[in-house]
Amino acid sequence: MSAGLCAYASSVSAGQPTDGIGVGDGYVFGKHTPTLFIGNYKALLLSSGSIFCHMENEAHIIPAAAVKGIATGLVMMAVFTLIWAGIAYQGLAASEYWVALAIFPVFSVFFIVDAVRLYKIAPYYPKHTSEADLAEGKRMGKWFGIIFGAEGLGIFIGINIVVNLGHPELAIPVMALVVGLHFYPLAKVFKRTLDYYLATWSTVLAVLAIILTLNKTLTETGAFAFTGTGIAIATTCYGIYMVVRGRKLHKPVL
Repeated sequence: MSAGLCAYASSVSAGQPTDGIGVGDGYVFGKHTPTLFIGNYKALLLSSGSIFCHMENEAHIIPAAAVKGIATGLVMMAVFTLIWAGIAYQGLAASEYWVALAIFPVFSVFFIVDAVRLYKIAPYYPKHTSEADLAEGKRMGKWFGIIFGAEGLGIFIGINIVVNLGHPELAIPVMALVVGLHFYPLAKVFKRTLDYYLATWSTVLAVLAIILTLNKTLTETGAFAFTGTGIAIATTCYGIYMVVRGRKLHKPVL
């Protein structure tokens, strides 16, 4: 919340919550919290002594764990973007087009910088959550672990199948296929529409890479370049989405 809100708070007289300042009782994740009404905002006095301001009509106050979750997601996207860009580089190293891949490390650095910012402001957000939020968090964490483990197992099995069938050149496209497919259950678990788009993009791209490699349209290095670039685009888009979400979060007023 900007200093302008504090200036506004000091200049108006006590009145209704929508017109000025009022004092009342609030609850942060089920815990009684003194509340100061400032216009259309609520300023909650946290146990740490911080004042957490938010719009009165907001459905939930974001807990520190959620802020850290976005930061962790940004770190993951930075790492995965670099991995897939590296795979693409293996296919483009002999050509002049590899220079275009430099955009992906730039995005990765940007994601890391924003993640550090979120980690720094996370302690200023309330740590308490309701029983319902805790249960939902545990459910999401459990299914994320299951899906992530299934993805790793699927990659291992898929690569072994194509290698034993005499098509080691399909290893990277098969890996991309598993990565694409794993976004579908993630979309359901985290209730994010974006995951469906990324899943479809990655899956279609991987299938195309497999087909084009089998009919010799793509060489093995061509498959590296095609698949690596395509999945790096997907992870970059995911990272940008998280940056946009993270940019809505700011250090609460002290």
